[in-house]
Amino acid sequence: MSLLAPPERGFITELVCSPIGEGLWRLREPLVYHSELLETVAVPSGFVCDGNSLPRLARVVSERMDYAEAGFLHDYLYRKGAVYSNPDVELTRRLADEVYREALEVLGLWGPRRWLRWTGLRLGAWRVWQRRDVFWRPRESDYS
Repeated sequence: MSLLAPPERGFITELVCSPIGEGLWRLREPLVYHSELLETVAVPSGFVCDGNSLPRLARVVSERMDYAEAGFLHDYLYRKGAVYSNPDVELTRRLADEVYREALEVLGLWGPRRWLRWTGLRLGAWRVWQRRDVFWRPRESDYS
């Protein structure tokens, strides 16, 4: 019996998305990420997000679509119905935010900037988590 090493954390697929207007982007292909925290997360093709939700002041040094892979992943985890491969782990807001920080590190974001994004997220995203009754797939009419 041979034991396989677990895959390294990181994005298994490339981000392939298209703008659909008003600062929104739609995945054209699934975005798959392997996390040390949740194992494998697959954001489905068709998922819509705004990249990274950043306060206006933060946009001076960073664009919404910088490190967008992490934004798509995080927005998906904040939606009801998000699927990941580790059934032994309960998805909490803190865990979703930690996966975002992990993904930013994998993408190479410098430590202090990564901490600032994560801190802003922890401070500002609680309202979005409270509205988590929204399923991941919006109605087609909302974005056409």
